[in-house]
Amino acid sequence: MIHTLILLLAAFVWGMAFPFQSIGARYLSGWSFLAIRSWLSDIRFRL
Repeated sequence: MIHTLILLLAAFVWGMAFPFQSIGARYLSGWSFLAIRSWLSDIRFRL
């Protein structure tokens, strides 16, 4: 049961990334968007 919930959560997070990337692409260049996303990921994994 817990494995199914984890898979559903992962699918939800993965699926929600696409709309937010589309919105972000309207306001930033591809390089800027990638740099900010990588920077936020780096901060997250250092905590």
